[in-house]
Amino acid sequence: MNKREFLLASGGALLAGDAWSAAVATASPGASARMARDSVHNGSVVAWQERIGEAFEVVGEHGPGRLLLQRVVIRSRDSSVDQFTLVFSVASGKLPSATHVLRHADHGILALYLDHAGVDEAGRALLRADCCRLL
Repeated sequence: MNKREFLLASGGALLAGDAWSAAVATASPGASARMARDSVHNGSVVAWQERIGEAFEVVGEHGPGRLLLQRVVIRSRDSSVDQFTLVFSVASGKLPSATHVLRHADHGILALYLDHAGVDEAGRALLRADCCRLL
């Protein structure tokens, strides 16, 4: 990773730390009611858990591809921090471990660093994003 890629990935990670807030700015106007509800949780474990089973399109340099959010694993949760892991299955495309730009139909665009996490029982590749949200 060169300096430019590091800065882009770091900036994306900072934005993705409060991913639903960033998505509010890029969501389509038709999604405003749902976004208002989700903005209460802004990137929280709860907001992600509500997205389990939903599709995310991979756009940009590593696209096209499609991911499905399989599960949210809580690592630590207290009054000051939420630490959790998002686990996606790769529905289409081959994706490297990298920062990926994802588009959700209702929530717009966000960037997450995704790393390989094995395969599921159906043989699909799994990718994970480790998240830490300071409260």
